[in-house]
Parts: sequence; structure tokens; C-alpha cells
Amino acid sequence: MRSPSVLLRVIVDFLLIEATLVAVVAAEVVLVAAGSSIDALVPGSANRVLLRWIDVLGWWLLLVPTVTIGLLLWRDIYVGKRRYFGEKLLQIALVGGGLVLAWSAILLVFPGLPVPRYGSLIALVAVPVVLVAARATLVILTRGGVVPPLAPRRDHRTPIHSVLIIGGAGYIGSVLTRLLLAHGYKVRVLDSLMYGDESLAALRGSRNFELLVGDMRDLSALVAAAHGVDAIVHLAAIVGDPACELDHDLTLEINLLATRTAREVATALGVKRLIFASTCSVYGATDTIADENSAPKPVSLYGRTKLLSEKLLLTDDHSGLATTVLRFATIYGWSPRPRFDLVVNLFTAQAFEDRRITLHGGNQWRPLLHVRDAARAILSVLEQPVDLIDHQIFNIGGDEENYAIAQIAGVVAREVGAEAVTTPQAQDSRSYRVSFEKARKVLGFERTVTLVEGVRELTEALRSGLVKDFRAPRYSNVQHLTTSLNPALRRDRQLVELAELA
Repeated sequence: MRSPSVLLRVIVDFLLIEATLVAVVAAEVVLVAAGSSIDALVPGSANRVLLRWIDVLGWWLLLVPTVTIGLLLWRDIYVGKRRYFGEKLLQIALVGGGLVLAWSAILLVFPGLPVPRYGSLIALVAVPVVLVAARATLVILTRGGVVPPLAPRRDHRTPIHSVLIIGGAGYIGSVLTRLLLAHGYKVRVLDSLMYGDESLAALRGSRNFELLVGDMRDLSALVAAAHGVDAIVHLAAIVGDPACELDHDLTLEINLLATRTAREVATALGVKRLIFASTCSVYGATDTIADENSAPKPVSLYGRTKLLSEKLLLTDDHSGLATTVLRFATIYGWSPRPRFDLVVNLFTAQAFEDRRITLHGGNQWRPLLHVRDAARAILSVLEQPVDLIDHQIFNIGGDEENYAIAQIAGVVAREVGAEAVTTPQAQDSRSYRVSFEKARKVLGFERTVTLVEGVRELTEALRSGLVKDFRAPRYSNVQHLTTSLNPALRRDRQLVELAELA
């Protein structure tokens, strides 16, 4: 159930204040009629008290609610910074106390003011009491299950302990899972295992690790996976321009619609943080060095779906879900789920196996980032104060790791011992250099692995026989998605065929 709008909350409080004032007026008239000396009038003169109240009631019923609501708005009770329950009660009490002091001062300065002195002060005291009581009652009923909660309770002052990684068996996810476990986090992975389970097989039975096999498009699977976790890291997607071009509908469904569902589930279940893996590909083709304030101009469906997902996630809904977008540079390096459709990894494998690197064009720019550093960046966001990362975008990479494709080929060729052969026609129009200053200043993030170190690591993995044939479909997203070995894609195609027959 969504939180009520600001206007609705203001209206409810306005009516509560009005009802409180009327109740105090009625109570004072009754008490005076019964002989009480609650007001500075002759006991028993209820008519005189009523007449005095009638003289002031019109502007009193308008003034008190308006001033009170104005002060509560000023103290950010309805909008602005989200406050915890105790902080809200304190602010309401302070507003009420301020009203009483201000009115007392007015009565001292103008002793002849024709108002019921004690009644008006009691009314001002009663207003914050009623507002506090109403909120406390709602909290008690919500926690007791009598009424559905208006909004999940999120305490951002407590650290993150449990993390759901959507797509945790993938290239980055399998590295991140191990990193978080090593830092003492409880890790749950939701993955369809489209590329098999070898990347996480060694972790089965490990303490604090849980693997749920399921598709994030399945709402029941996503809700079950997200239940009880503090944070969600959303890595699942069809990754890469060629893979996304295979089936546009499927790409939109997984890369965009499923992202919206993940946000809605996180909001509904009270998850505190959501970290989304985006890409520097959103910058498209640019001659300038792009930072987070640069206008994104994606030139591919992959980049467009990531940019649309960013906009969707960063729309503020006042739910308290702290959302962070990480625009990763081009990832490379060894992972428990190896890929050889990435520029550095592919060049290294070609150089090792064929002693020859083939590149198309070569003048296009790419920022690079080792997969372990990508995982470290996610860990850094999880451990930062929420005020630094909430609804923020960070480019993740290293300023010194911006390379032209030809430069990358040259580094790989020198390290492995191969020649680089260039064809004049560039098959990929993307070209971007990126600034990573914001992540360095805000997150304190610096890349730790250089391109040379990553190439040597990949070469050693190939030399040791960890990869038998780097050209096998399992090591390429686009090749794997086009083979009959992929039951998930085959199922989607069957559903499309059935829909067309119907």
C-alpha cells in the first residue's frame, strides 16, 4: 500500500486540528455551565463563555490549523527529508510548544484581548497531543496487523547485513558474491542459470550463501528472493549490443520491464537500498570527456534500455528506497563465469591462441575496468552513508584507463606476443572517454587492477587450461542466446509462436 499523498496528509491533519478545537470549545462551555471556574468568568455563566468563543471562533478555527500546518511543512514533516517516527513526534511537539508560548506572549502583551484565555491555551496544547496520538495509534495498528502498513519501515541508520544479487551467477555477479561473503554479508542469489551453474558451484553449502533458481520476470520468484533482505544489487540483463539486437521484445522485457518490477518489489518489501548496474555505453559517441552531468546519447538498444531503466529508478516516489546507479566502464578480466565477447578478453584470447589480433577500426575510445574492481565499487556503495549514494549516478572506472581500441590491442599484443591486424571499417560506432572523478571523491573509489595485470591474469587462465575453447558459445552472450542449448530463449520463442497461433 502506497504512502498517502502530501495533500491528503495535510487535509487529514487540518481536520484533526479543527475537530480538536471544536471539542475544547464544547468542553469549556459544558464545564462552565456545570460551575467550573476554568475560565476567568463568573462560574456558571456558560452563555457568556459561549458568546466569547463565538466572537473568536471564526478566525480561531482558520488561524490555528493554518499556522500549525505551515509550521509542520516548514519542519519537513510532510515533504523533504524523511524523518524517523520519533523525530516526527519531536518536531510536532516543538511546533505545539512554540504555539503555546507565542499565544501566551500575545495574551500578556494584550491583556484585554476578548478571547477565552485558558480555553485557547488548552486548545493549543491539545492540538499537538492529538496529532501525536493519531500517528502513534496508526503505527501501533500497523505493527499489530490491524491495518496494512502505509509505507515500509526503513532504518537507514543500521548497516546492511543481507544482500540479494539478481543475476549473481553472471560475469560480475559471481565475483561480487564471493567478495560480499568474504566481507561477512549474507548473500542470496536469484538467477535463471541461463549460462549454467558452474560459476557458483563451489559456493554451494557455504555459510551465509543461498541460491534461488528463478527468472526475475517471475513476480513470485522475485518477491520470495527479496523478502527480508536489506539491499538488492540488480545485475541481470541481456548484456551487449549484438545480444540485445537478437530480440528487441525480449530485451525490453528483461532489461526494462523487469527493472521496474524489481523497484516495485523493493519498495513494497521495505528493502533499504537498490544498486543498479548500468553502463557508460549510455554516452554513445562523443568527442568530449563525459561525466555524470553529460547528456547521454546511446546509439544502441542496449544503451537505451539502460538509460530508460536509470530514469525509471531515479524517479523519486518518497518511499525511502535509496537507489544508486553505477555506470560501469567496459569490464574485462577473469571471472568464474568467463566471457570472451569483451574487447580485452577477446583480444587476449586471440593473441594467445592465434598469435593474431583482428580489430575493426581502432580509433574508438573505451574506458576499461577490471571485473574485481566493479565488484569493489558495489561493495563501496553498500558501505557508504545513505545520504551520499541515494538517487545518485556514478561512473565507475579509472581516468587513466581510457584507451583507444588500437591502444588496447597494442598492449595485449606486447604482453602476449602477437601481431595486431587492423581493418579500416569500424563495426561499432560507440566511442567515449569518461571522467570518474565523482566516484573518487564521493565513494573514495580507485581502480586497483591495471590493463597489463588483467591481460596477464587472462593469459595465465588460458595457459592453465581453465578454458578449452574460447570460441565456444557459452563464453559469448550473443552466441549462447542464438543456440538451441538455451531453454529460456527457446521458451520465449515458443510463447511468441503460441500467441501468434491464437
